Amino acid sequence: MIAGDEILLEKQKKDMARRLLKGVITLTVGEQHKKPVYLRPLPPIEKRRRVDNEPDDFADIALLFAEGRD
Repeated sequence: MIAGDEILLEKQKKDMARRLLKGVITLTVGEQHKKPVYLRPLPPIEKRRRVDNEPDDFADIALLFAEGRD
């Protein structure tokens, strides 16, 4: 089993290795050329308003289907 002191030593070793190799190991190519994403605010979507005062005008439709059109 690993004692608590040994875990701390391992952490310290890993931390020291990271510090030493930080200048040698750089970011991956994908991380180096990653561009920041800028999202602009979009305008709100306009909802269509219902027209309640619109008359039910079926008389004109009846003229279209009436028999004996001229």
